[in-house]
Amino acid sequence: MTNKHQEMINLLNNMYDNDSFFTLEYHVKLIDELKKYELAEILAYQAKFDFQYVLSFLLLTPTLWINKSVVDWIRIMSALNPRPKPFTRDIKDAGYVDIHFLCKYMRVNAIELFLQQENFNNTDKKKLLLYSKKVSFFYLWMSWILKF
Repeated sequence: MTNKHQEMINLLNNMYDNDSFFTLEYHVKLIDELKKYELAEILAYQAKFDFQYVLSFLLLTPTLWINKSVVDWIRIMSALNPRPKPFTRDIKDAGYVDIHFLCKYMRVNAIELFLQQENFNNTDKKKLLLYSKKVSFFYLWMSWILKF
């Protein structure tokens, strides 16, 4: 593990443990520090945190994702693979936060985008389909998704 990676882990753990996490002011203070790291790497580490926490992190840090391209989002999806087995823990598992974020907030059909990736294995694709089938109505709002 490199020093830079350890610094990122320390920063993300401190953020997770901080009571001020859900304030915009807190994130504004840390945004320059967060920009030192790839969003894919940040989300891959945060996948062990609670889904709502990671989703809030994304919503509070738009400067980290506002200019991301399709290729960038595919890289982020790739960093979160292998996907956790759906529902072995809880529906609030952050292992699918990228899919939720893209579908619900960015109005992108992230499921289709994910399934189109030849370099993603069939096991992860099956896990995503199972997960999305069970949560789509309540969490993904598939009826109003736009395509890239």
